[in-house]
Amino acid sequence: MDLQAFNISRSNLVRNEEKDYRNKDYYLWGKKNDYPQFLLDLKENSPIHSVACDMTVSMSYGDGVEIEGLGNVLVNKTESLSTLYYKILYSFYLFGGYALEVIWNRERTAIAGYYFIPFQNVRVGKMGIDDMYPTKFYVCENWQDTRNNPVIEYGSVDPDEKGQRQLYYWTRYVPSNNKVYPLVPYQSSINSIILEGDIFSWHRKSIDSNLTPQLFVQLFGNPSENEREKIKEQLVQAYTGEDGQKLMLGFASSPEEAAQITPIQSTVGDNYYVDVLSYTSQSVLTAW
Repeated sequence: MDLQAFNISRSNLVRNEEKDYRNKDYYLWGKKNDYPQFLLDLKENSPIHSVACDMTVSMSYGDGVEIEGLGNVLVNKTESLSTLYYKILYSFYLFGGYALEVIWNRERTAIAGYYFIPFQNVRVGKMGIDDMYPTKFYVCENWQDTRNNPVIEYGSVDPDEKGQRQLYYWTRYVPSNNKVYPLVPYQSSINSIILEGDIFSWHRKSIDSNLTPQLFVQLFGNPSENEREKIKEQLVQAYTGEDGQKLMLGFASSPEEAAQITPIQSTVGDNYYVDVLSYTSQSVLTAW
């Protein structure tokens, strides 16, 4: 008998690491330069993590900020100081840092305004041996498609430099192997955040597949390779939701017999996931 086991692939953990490639003027954040997007996906997929982040930002923001005697002044043409403060807080808690474009007055004797730059769009330029701090930054709205999204170069804050846009880049200090990219405040709970999202996804997939248990499907006959692939695709569509569950498909050589479908009860049931979710939720909340 020919047996085939298959399941839908799962997402992988993205490591918080810097990559220095010779053909790039900046350090990649993550092996594929996609670590900030991974953090955004975590927030989208984990209800507890998302709410904890939102509440932490809201409590830190309070009633906003203002300058004594001046109030909640504008920091650029459209945004107030409190609005900028809220964005900085969100960026800090979600990414571990924030970035601002600095606008000087004509005389370059004072800063005339600030513009918030989404931290996920910022990459740090390579540093020389004698550089204590980064002096070049690059901003792009989509680092996975730089052909259709321009990369804009910035310099560091310097009143004497008039020929380049300038960016203030701040990250929280935590000892790590990274030189320029931060560790997020909830770094130690990322595995728990992923697990929490997986548990909710497991329940959703069970509903999508009408709560069908994992299956062993045995078919009798000797179909060709193409026919077997078609049968497998039909089974996936019939018994799985968006992300699917595991199936085992077998072919035998007795054409007289009908197909047999045998449920395989999982050793990991709903109660197990509920217990794990409880521990996972505690871990996620502890990190905040």
